[in-house]
Amino acid sequence: TDNRILLTPQNASQYFTSSTTACEETFNNDTANSQIAYNNEEKGLSFEIPFNQNWGSKKFKLNPYDLNTNNLSFGSMSIFEGCSTIRSYSLDFKPVKSVEKVIAEIEKGITPITTKINDLTVVKYVQADMCTNSFMEVIGKKFNYLFSTSCGVNAVKDSQNLENIIKSVKLK
Repeated sequence: TDNRILLTPQNASQYFTSSTTACEETFNNDTANSQIAYNNEEKGLSFEIPFNQNWGSKKFKLNPYDLNTNNLSFGSMSIFEGCSTIRSYSLDFKPVKSVEKVIAEIEKGITPITTKINDLTVVKYVQADMCTNSFMEVIGKKFNYLFSTSCGVNAVKDSQNLENIIKSVKLK
């Protein structure tokens, strides 16, 4: 049995504060070795979430994904600013908007690309501030689905990973 502590967005702040040694926690970021089916009728989609049961650390384990009201976080975990934790990927459930409206709302200076992944219309872009984040917004029926990376170090690899995830998306 896995006796590690389950780390979630709800309890992470009790373990990771700037006054603890947890900031030095070493997280396993191995490649995903399985796929977890995610199905949400209310939000109108299903897709395969990459997972590795070894993600986490010697002390902590992770859920395949963590769901909040309008957001899903998944992937491996790492330490972020101020001794907080962050998952590799997130999915934000956004109001349905046309490609034109999505593009109009993207920050000036960022060049989005509209493409098709399977039969899905996707607006792709990269934003580089303190770190590089890749974004891919799937134009949906009930919602738009904004998939993103969290402070990636390799934008090309991150974009490819997001594309692979989106290839499994089925709209309802």
